[in-house]
Amino acid sequence: VLAMRDTVDEVGRVCHDAGIDADFRKGGMLRVARGDHEVAALQAGMVEHRRLGLDNGPVQLSADDLEQRVRIADARGALFDPNCATIHPGHLVRGLAAAVEQRGATLWERTRITRIDPASDRAVTEGTGDRPLVHSRQGRIRAGMVVLATEAWTARLAGHRRSVLPIYSLIVLTEPLTDAQWAAIGWDGHECLSSHRLTVDYLSRTTDGRILFGGRGAPYHFGSRVAPRFDRHAATHQTLRRMLTDWFPVLGTPRIAAEWGGPVAMPRD
Repeated sequence: VLAMRDTVDEVGRVCHDAGIDADFRKGGMLRVARGDHEVAALQAGMVEHRRLGLDNGPVQLSADDLEQRVRIADARGALFDPNCATIHPGHLVRGLAAAVEQRGATLWERTRITRIDPASDRAVTEGTGDRPLVHSRQGRIRAGMVVLATEAWTARLAGHRRSVLPIYSLIVLTEPLTDAQWAAIGWDGHECLSSHRLTVDYLSRTTDGRILFGGRGAPYHFGSRVAPRFDRHAATHQTLRRMLTDWFPVLGTPRIAAEWGGPVAMPRD
């Protein structure tokens, strides 16, 4: 857990050292209890952080403490964790691609992988010559190591359908807010925000002054199917727009600039 937490600063260091402008901002995260029914989950989260040895970071904030940071309707308090940052993922991945190419790596894009045969257990323990085998439509590749970084799309690889559960998470993005609107809600620390709802609301303030509001709700597709047409779901996007107004009623009904989504991988256990 500590190593995972430290990767937040590692991403920042890589962006700095490689000159990647990925809008990296370490403002921390506020896990907000909206309504009395979420307070117990907030308190349980604090207990869990301490059990994991993370009590030197997260702190519990009262409703008044939270209001000094950001004004959220029906907020009863929050758990603040400083070990969280926001990035622009598109800028990050393109910047990383350029950085590794400058260091001599070759990127083979648009090469569809159909199957991966891992090295046998005996090869791993005894160091024999048996190596992982990657199958593509253009040919096969043996490698000393294969890093499977396919997230929710892992379920589309042969033999991996039940490895993870692809769950769709959708997003709405507002037009830039005015200075008066930002003054009404605060949020000067640029913290990430999230709720204790089971479907999980998550919010961030973008570098160009918009609110990104995301959450679950889109249906699971039988057989772990993943497809571009699933990235939008009208009913879920409508719910997200309504929830945004519920969090910040002082904004009225903000204009939405874009809606999209995508799958994230959940362990089936």
